[in-house]
Amino acid sequence: DAIGIRSRATVMSKLIKGFADERAGDGDPVRWMSVASGTALPTIQAAIAADVDHKTKLLLVDLDRAAMEATKQLASEVGFDGTVEQRRANVFDSNAMQRLRDELEAKDELPEVIDMMGIFEYTGVNLGVNPTEFLKSCYSFLKPGGRLVFGQMRTDRPVSDFTMGVVGWPFVHTRTPSEFMDVIVDAGIPAESVSLYLPTDGVYTIGAIDKPTQ
Repeated sequence: DAIGIRSRATVMSKLIKGFADERAGDGDPVRWMSVASGTALPTIQAAIAADVDHKTKLLLVDLDRAAMEATKQLASEVGFDGTVEQRRANVFDSNAMQRLRDELEAKDELPEVIDMMGIFEYTGVNLGVNPTEFLKSCYSFLKPGGRLVFGQMRTDRPVSDFTMGVVGWPFVHTRTPSEFMDVIVDAGIPAESVSLYLPTDGVYTIGAIDKPTQ
């Protein structure tokens, strides 16, 4: 898992850098929302690695107060040069998320980049969260022309018995790349706007969704 978490962060950084390079020269800040951000260290490090931290306006959404309290210190320690705003909310509460979306839209501050790298495997029937509806909720925040990047732990990941049984990882819903894609399509997202990345360590599938401009 340690290898997988690092590789998914690397993929995210490359995807955000590619997105930023495509819009290079427009001079506008990058509005970036991290869903279930925790301390947001992977997000902050990805912004630095993508060389967009100096113009990033980062909105962190999470329920864990302790993790969020550590964020600004970590951002300073690693040299993050953007701005950080935090909103404490249950990302699985559709009403709370809709209120936040309405607020951002009213201020013309919908994000152009969304990451949700460590949360999607906590959706599923056994966890009481509909993955399709959750993805729809998060995708609705994304500004047209923007990019959403998220990860999914794979069903065929190596040493799953050790991780789940010996280490005692909390219950998660793993999916094959095909099942992951099925959820995306079921959410009404055009397949042609989706790219899937499969790091060779075999732990995660990384999905990138580019929202059409029209």
